[in-house]
Amino acid sequence: MLPGEDGLSILKRLRAQSFTSQVPVMMLTAKGTELDKVKGLDLGADDYLTIAILFL
Repeated sequence: MLPGEDGLSILKRLRAQSFTSQVPVMMLTAKGTELDKVKGLDLGADDYLTIAILFL
């Protein structure tokens, strides 16, 4: 998890700027629902990978 801002909002900002709009983005996240994946890909992520996070 990112402090203060989530990955989707960062992705939106990247895609909105002309100088970063074509930068390849791979989402690496613990949010693994199908809806989360669709949101990320719809916002312009090039790939979306789900990871398991173990809190000790």
